[in-house]
Amino acid sequence: MKNRKYEAQKNEILEVARTLFWEKGYDGTSLKDIAGACGFENTNLYYYYKNKEEILFEALRIELDTLVNDTKYLGKKDSGSPVERLKSFIDIELKKHLGEHRLQGMLIDSELRKLDPRHRRKIVSLRDKHDAILSQIITDGINHGDFRDINVKLTVYTISSAIIRSRIWFSSSGTISLPEYSDFIFQFALNAIRSDPVPRSGKMS
Repeated sequence: MKNRKYEAQKNEILEVARTLFWEKGYDGTSLKDIAGACGFENTNLYYYYKNKEEILFEALRIELDTLVNDTKYLGKKDSGSPVERLKSFIDIELKKHLGEHRLQGMLIDSELRKLDPRHRRKIVSLRDKHDAILSQIITDGINHGDFRDINVKLTVYTISSAIIRSRIWFSSSGTISLPEYSDFIFQFALNAIRSDPVPRSGKMS
């Protein structure tokens, strides 16, 4: 079994690679760049990863594994009402996408096509599992009468796109805090899909 030092070094390589992949692009980043930023010779990288593509795959896999594991309980009906689960899902997603995992999420969008077909299928499968959690929340909300009878897939893509695009412009030093923004996204989504939408001149109940 590998020791803690080995695992810590692997994680450091991933952190460095994520930053370089985002700043220079996957194609513009060499193993030598990654090794140099970590403070050792590029041949040492092969002790931890087979090649650059495997580093990218691991970075994306860990990101999606984390998102799935952190939100999968929300796909179960006993974890709260559909409205409560939607709020929790959005809270968790924004904290992940706008926090320490910000770069990993951006790489999923920009560098997925650089993976070999086998690795790409695994990442897409994880992404589908992640989307299925929100799909279940929306479906349960429709069946429970909380949400209108709407296109579930389109709703999932729209909410996810709003969250993902936030990575481009949101800043913790801006005029709105992360909790405030999370609440805004939730209220925006809820008003769009709830079974009793708020009248234009009305207020939230």
